[in-house]
Amino acid sequence: MPVILIKEGVDVTPSEYVADVILELEHVIVPGGMSLRRLKILKTRGVATPLVEVPFVIADEGPVVLPYTTKSRQPPSEKLTTGAPEIDEALGGGVWSGSLVAVVGPHDGLASKLMVLTAAALAREGRRILYHHHKVFPTFVKFAENLGVKLQRPNLDWYYHPVVEHKVLTWWYKSAKIVESGGYDVHFADQYEQVAAVAGVELLAEAAMVYQSMLKSDTTTVLIFNSHDTWRRVATRLGSAVDYVFLFRHGQLVAYTPDNAAPVRFKFRIDMEKKRVVYERA
Repeated sequence: MPVILIKEGVDVTPSEYVADVILELEHVIVPGGMSLRRLKILKTRGVATPLVEVPFVIADEGPVVLPYTTKSRQPPSEKLTTGAPEIDEALGGGVWSGSLVAVVGPHDGLASKLMVLTAAALAREGRRILYHHHKVFPTFVKFAENLGVKLQRPNLDWYYHPVVEHKVLTWWYKSAKIVESGGYDVHFADQYEQVAAVAGVELLAEAAMVYQSMLKSDTTTVLIFNSHDTWRRVATRLGSAVDYVFLFRHGQLVAYTPDNAAPVRFKFRIDMEKKRVVYERA
């Protein structure tokens, strides 16, 4: 019978010489209160194993190891509408399914307001939408309601989650499970400027990789930041993990996409008569 030693800390003890497998557990609380757990495989007798270090979480079903994926998936073959015909035309049909998208706007919540319109448009097409937000009172939906958009739809699910719980990787594990079990085509995660403030940029970057690794389906994930300053800090760590970046300022949109070498620029305005946002190439 193999002898397995599970330890905390770096001290070497006599028992380590007789153990067949040694696993080291690490739990670090970094500045700001963020919780990071690691599992290291230090020894496997008879097998040449390089040092392996992976994150793990304490979930409802017990400890769960979250290894990063080592295999790339097939390139996407389908595009999803952005909810704006003018943007879809410029992007060749919309955004690729399965993409990680960042939508960034000013502090007044413009990005949130516009993404509610996109979520409703996708739901009207029959797509399964999860809209995850962090406001007890989601007043940002009033903008869409003023344009006559009906937000209570069979395909559009609203999910409130306290932002403070993002201090541990467990939430992103749960989030991926919710997306998978619900069969969602698009997952909107709003108010991510708050998440970055609570979780910190380091944990946010690791969490994005863990979340993407946990997904088995081609779910498109949209991270919504109502702060250009916060996005600039996050972007330095996420790097090319994000496939699309849409930067909104009042009256202007700049889109960075995998299909175009140069950014695509738009002007936009609110047409209250037609009750929609109208875009045109700049």
